[in-house]
Amino acid sequence: MQPGAYLRKADRTLAAARLLLSNGAVEDACNRAYYAMFAAAHAALRASGILLPAASTKTHRGLIGAFGLHLVQTGRLPISFPTEHEQLQLHKYIRRGKIDVIHYHRIGRAAEHGAAPW
Repeated sequence: MQPGAYLRKADRTLAAARLLLSNGAVEDACNRAYYAMFAAAHAALRASGILLPAASTKTHRGLIGAFGLHLVQTGRLPISFPTEHEQLQLHKYIRRGKIDVIHYHRIGRAAEHGAAPW
């Protein structure tokens, strides 16, 4: 599958997550959001030009490992981690139920542009 196809799949899956969340199905929404990130990770690897055997990214462990090895550890994907204060703020919002799938979508879009979503 081409990167664009993976991104369209991620967008469709994220839309399903939003719908589930709006209907109170939080666990199901989290599941769909996770799979949206899974498809986006596939897209990032494909778009970077890294050719990997399909079997190596078929499993969750394999995809996460390949993403970390080829994009994060090499510096090809700039990653910024939140400060301790930002982590506390994020946890506060989560505890209060003020964070939802849309926030995660914003984080993903920021990462596409190399920006820190925090």
